Amino acid sequence: MTQTAQRMSAEGACLECSHEDCKKVFHVTCGLERDVFLEYQSNKDGSDVVVSMCAEHSVYWRKKKN
Repeated sequence: MTQTAQRMSAEGACLECSHEDCKKVFHVTCGLERDVFLEYQSNKDGSDVVVSMCAEHSVYWRKKKN
């Protein structure tokens, strides 16, 4: 977790954008208010992953998924 994410996590749960090379960090609740893309995915090995996109990359990700 980056230092920015560590500072923000003291104020509430936070996520980093999953888009390659994006370092934006946001609170889960703030992201939900801004309609960011959040998705749970299960890997073949049975582990689960949360894909989270910042507001900017949420638009790109939704277009890619459709």
